[in-house]
Amino acid sequence: MTTASNPPTDGPNFVVAGAARSGTTALMRALGSHPEVFVTEPKEVHFFGHAERPTTYRGPGDDDINRTIITDPAEFSRLFAGVDEPVRGEGSVSTLYWPDRSIPALRRYADPGCRVVVIVREPAARSHSAYLYLRSRGAEDATFEAGLEAEPDRRRDGYHHMWHYRAMSRYEEQLPAFAGEFGDRLHLIVMEELRADPTAEMRRLCRFLDVDPSFQFDLGTPVNLGGVPRSRVLTAAMNTARRSPAVRTAVKRTVSVGLMERIRAVHLARPDREPASVAPLRASLVDARECVEDLLGRHVDAWVAPR
Repeated sequence: MTTASNPPTDGPNFVVAGAARSGTTALMRALGSHPEVFVTEPKEVHFFGHAERPTTYRGPGDDDINRTIITDPAEFSRLFAGVDEPVRGEGSVSTLYWPDRSIPALRRYADPGCRVVVIVREPAARSHSAYLYLRSRGAEDATFEAGLEAEPDRRRDGYHHMWHYRAMSRYEEQLPAFAGEFGDRLHLIVMEELRADPTAEMRRLCRFLDVDPSFQFDLGTPVNLGGVPRSRVLTAAMNTARRSPAVRTAVKRTVSVGLMERIRAVHLARPDREPASVAPLRASLVDARECVEDLLGRHVDAWVAPR
């Protein structure tokens, strides 16, 4: 068994930076089960993209993210107080999306040897998944096509990053800065490849993080499913419950992650196929796909015919 080379500090020595809707939550949950790894709870505090930047997003349902963002360095540091595990991590998808903010914050507030993990998904599929996620929360009422058309106005009006369906998939505007800053301390995972061979991919990740690669991870339960709610009334009730700290704590204590996700899945209608608008979006995001392949030094076969 190996251990991380960096001594404990009051910040993370690895981060999962994104991309959104690419399996970051499941990845962080799996890593947190490793005995050598600590991950923050909550997962998504968005510190590095918002450090010392008081932020209030103004889109429908954005009060949820406004409540969870941590901008104060001292508050962020307290998430790691008393941690004994040698590898300490945090995961927020906004870290990848705002490289001009997050990289300076990582220099200042993370361990000097901090390693960065990025998991990406075929970019057009990622965009559509973000749309379905917001539909599942009852925040998005428009069609996917209308959401894409409204994106410039929504960005101007202060909607948070998950609403930026096209922009968050432009990996070519995000990844090169991280590759230049972190070099061999950047580890890039393709979500579709992780799903196809989780054992091999997790072993590679463990070696990158310098922890025991023989640990057996459980990646079997999908989390944060997106889709069209079957009932607006039930969606509203679930959103109200989610916004209550007391209710969230009680649910976490009494309902397993797997059961909670099964309940959510029953409530959501999943589309059988992508809408027609995904194909032209995919064609417009060719630079994002090529950026990932250039950094990996190989073709991503799983993206030839995305599902």
